[in-house]
Amino acid sequence: MAKFMKVLIFTAMTFAVSSSVAVAQEKPESPAFTLTLSAKTAKVDLGKDIWITIVMTNISEQVIDCSFWAEHNGVNHAYKYDVRDEQGNMTEKRVLSRSHPEIAPSGASYSCKLEAGKSNKWELAINDVHQFDHPGDYTIQVSRLAGVKPADGYIKSNTITVTLLPKPEADEPK
Repeated sequence: MAKFMKVLIFTAMTFAVSSSVAVAQEKPESPAFTLTLSAKTAKVDLGKDIWITIVMTNISEQVIDCSFWAEHNGVNHAYKYDVRDEQGNMTEKRVLSRSHPEIAPSGASYSCKLEAGKSNKWELAINDVHQFDHPGDYTIQVSRLAGVKPADGYIKSNTITVTLLPKPEADEPK
């Protein structure tokens, strides 16, 4: 009888462990949120700010964490920014020159909880993150961790295209 109970318990534990593994494997396939990206204007003069809006929408039935750290210039570090030129090359990240580069940039951490079915919006000038140094079409996409660690994968937004126009002649030095 004791041997039978041990086999029964072992079988039940094996089933429970395999069930939890199956659930963990399904989680990345059913994201808790979506990201929608848009641009204030599709065409911008070179040298002007390129404003984008990121909308994070909770599509789960649970409250999700939407916390982030942002610099005072509006750069939200919860997002990865993928910006490419017409040839598909990643643009250079913008490096701000500071007199003391050993000091971390100033910013703040924001705690955020997003209710089921609700959205939050973040706007920033993407040229504070990447360099746009010549006219042309640029594609932009953002992504955010699906969970709390990189192994959870990333949720990606739609891709938008912004056209940078040459500087108007009135702005060019004579």
